[in-house]
Amino acid sequence: MAALVGVLVFQTLGSTPLSAALAGGLALALMFPLRCVHPPSGAVAVTAVVGGAAVHDLGFGFALAPIALNSAVLVVCALLWRRVTRNHVAPHPVVHANRHHTTDAAPQDRIGMTTADLDAALRSFNELLDIDSESLEQVLRHAQGLAWQRHFGSVRCADIMSRDLVTVEFATPLQEAWALLHRHRIRALPVVDRARHVIGVVTMVDFLKHARLDPRDHLSLGQRVRQLLAPTPGAYSDKAEVVGQIMTSPVHTVSEQDSVVDLVPRLSDEGMHHLPVVDADRRISGMVSQSDLVAALYRAQSAGQPSSR
Repeated sequence: MAALVGVLVFQTLGSTPLSAALAGGLALALMFPLRCVHPPSGAVAVTAVVGGAAVHDLGFGFALAPIALNSAVLVVCALLWRRVTRNHVAPHPVVHANRHHTTDAAPQDRIGMTTADLDAALRSFNELLDIDSESLEQVLRHAQGLAWQRHFGSVRCADIMSRDLVTVEFATPLQEAWALLHRHRIRALPVVDRARHVIGVVTMVDFLKHARLDPRDHLSLGQRVRQLLAPTPGAYSDKAEVVGQIMTSPVHTVSEQDSVVDLVPRLSDEGMHHLPVVDADRRISGMVSQSDLVAALYRAQSAGQPSSR
């Protein structure tokens, strides 16, 4: 943009001190509405005016080469450097999805800082802060998570997870998986392969989604579920017969060493109810639910409160 402005000013007013100042000032002024504030680029606009014959002969091509070409090379180098030197996991993105399609705010937005608060705070500075509200919120949420970890101590997923797991495999019949859900009074079954790696998860919702919903019949929901669970005789079937055909995959997992604070956005704003826990070899070792998280945070908070007399 700055290069185009400089060339346009030169072709209109020529190479004078006034046109050089105008090119630099106009380029800087356009950076604000175009949301690309980078003051050193003002020098590019000035160069297009006072750069001499080598620059003037290029005309508007000056914006393409060397300016656009060099800019692209800089961006590519920056991305490569970021990928090579990245040695930590970035903070978990802040989610504001309206999963239930209601007017309620996401659970983490109902108390404390909101996006509107951040926008108001940025406006109150009355100066340019080169960060958008989304990036600032991510930084602040991450800082809040670190403060929680310091307050709650080193409580890890391995400390609160259920270890005596009920699991199924890809080829487990639907009727058997349904019976396990009811017998153990649970809502989700991890689906694992022979090496105990998690390949999916099956919940009651998965069963209900795959129950046949034919408007031409008058079967109740229970009857449709029973039809789904009933094995089809013969070698062929036009409906799901095993867990692998209805499971949700891929599935989000956490490691045994992950902090319980990291679970908060996943088990609240992102609407997950269960998270399989894997060990260092990526084999399933436990399961963490919303109830486990609530109990862990309550106990940690209670342990940090002074006893009353």
